[in-house]
Amino acid sequence: MNLIKNPDLLDRLASAYALGTLRGGARRRFETLAREQAPVRAAALIWQSRIASMNELQPQSEPSPAVWTRIDNLVQAERAALRLCHRSQVLNEAPESDREQHQEDEDRGRMGAGAVEGLVPPFHQGSGNDQEGDAGESGDRGFER
Repeated sequence: MNLIKNPDLLDRLASAYALGTLRGGARRRFETLAREQAPVRAAALIWQSRIASMNELQPQSEPSPAVWTRIDNLVQAERAALRLCHRSQVLNEAPESDREQHQEDEDRGRMGAGAVEGLVPPFHQGSGNDQEGDAGESGDRGFER
């Protein structure tokens, strides 16, 4: 269909395009026609300028604090993800000796946690009777793991 010969249809399509209500294949076809035919492109530009001028009539409004909080949370999450990615990249690019040292540090931390666990008295689960006979067959009064 030749839109140039049908100005009412061209005007309706150009307005829908400028408003953003022209979707999918119809939008893609209109964009193709606008690239190829100057009158279609001109109609779209006229409608875009009409809509843009209406924005000037609107009073400015400040977004609610919740919007700023959400933006801040998203930015902080992205920064944390980038730091984590960077740390992982640094470890992957580090010489083998540095990676081994990092692994040793992690292992040492786990061993330290195990040593502390040995110092803490075991959790006693029983009937409240602290007699030796309630300890079970093993004789251990601690929580069985």
